[in-house]
Amino acid sequence: MSNFFNRPPRRTKGPSETQEAITLASYMRMHLPEILFAHLANENQQSKMSEGLLPGLPDYLIAEARGVYFGLFLELKRRDKTNKPTKKQIDCMEKLESRGYKCVVGYGWKESVELIKEYLSLTS
Repeated sequence: MSNFFNRPPRRTKGPSETQEAITLASYMRMHLPEILFAHLANENQQSKMSEGLLPGLPDYLIAEARGVYFGLFLELKRRDKTNKPTKKQIDCMEKLESRGYKCVVGYGWKESVELIKEYLSLTS
């Protein structure tokens, strides 16, 4: 039987998802302040179901229509890819896409910025 206290600490290859999120938000405020960018605080909030929580809703919304899309939803994950979208997240993104939104998964803040810029460059 293994002893919890004798286990080596879990090693990760990069910043946490929270650290990536803080960096992404800072980048957006500094470099793209004209873009309507919002974090959708929707994770781990079971007590908020009666207030309209939507399980699987992506982390961020770019409320800017581009091309054929009404807006962009971005699910942010760790850049080391140690976490992946859940089934609820995939299902929700599929529903959003069927309603005219673009949905992407960004692994780390840099990839997320590139996905956002790519989306913003779309034309009608």
